[in-house]
Amino acid sequence: MPMLATIFLILVAVVGWIVTCQIWDRNRIRKLAKFRLGESFETFRASFAIEEVAVEILLAVYAKFQSYSNGGFPVRADDCLWKIYRLDAEEFEDAINEVLAACHRQLPPNFRNLCPVIVNKVRDFVMVVDACPIKPTR
Repeated sequence: MPMLATIFLILVAVVGWIVTCQIWDRNRIRKLAKFRLGESFETFRASFAIEEVAVEILLAVYAKFQSYSNGGFPVRADDCLWKIYRLDAEEFEDAINEVLAACHRQLPPNFRNLCPVIVNKVRDFVMVVDACPIKPTR
């Protein structure tokens, strides 16, 4: 019987930890949304020089990162991918592939050798997408 009680207490602790993390994350998103009140895609776009990046790339990147926040707060060019959006390596790869597809671009064959850039911020992500070649039409 004492073993069952121990298992039950461990289970309650794990569930409590999960619920606490979810509440903390929800509060974090609310704070970001409140702090960024009045910001929009236009604010994000203004973070880049007019001719620096095609609008279609900015739209695709903005939409992708909005999906990570469930539209909870506006995207900023200087948002850290790992801290704000909690992207891991696999999610990063999925995100880059989805944005490239939306922009009709592709990774160069030797992308890993060509891209020694460390992608930490949304701005870096935009610049990587912008550096990728446009897919040839068939």
